[in-house]
Amino acid sequence: MDDLMKENLEDHLAGMLAGERKGEFESYLAKHPKATEELARFEESAELLRELRVEDGDEMSFHPAPGFYGRVMRQVDDERGVPFWMVFLEPFLLRRLAFASLMWLALLGSYIVVSSSPDSRNPHVAEHILTRPPTPEYKVRLGPDLDENRDSMLSVMLAAK
Repeated sequence: MDDLMKENLEDHLAGMLAGERKGEFESYLAKHPKATEELARFEESAELLRELRVEDGDEMSFHPAPGFYGRVMRQVDDERGVPFWMVFLEPFLLRRLAFASLMWLALLGSYIVVSSSPDSRNPHVAEHILTRPPTPEYKVRLGPDLDENRDSMLSVMLAAK
């Protein structure tokens, strides 16, 4: 909405626009058909508001405060200008989105570090145990006692390192 429309809208709707301002306003409307359509919608809304007015002599009478139409138009323009996806950029949602992204980044980073770390086991330990006989100080003995077998094998594996 242009400044000329904003400045003269309330006076036009109230029927108080006269003289040079009225001529300027009407010539503006003649040049801008979109503004004429918008004005028609305002006039329709003003008529609906007039129907809500309580008759004089009753206890209450309804008179919109000065600047009412301008505030309504400003609010309509503000709401029309905000895209729907701006809801996702609210600070509350943005903080949660940033936190979730950082958590995913930390999770993926730790997975990559853990999965790409070199194998710390010596691949030749099994070959060493199977091909070389144990030194005499280790009496490897495999028998019916499982605890002794386990201890013997552990000592051989530790000696091979």
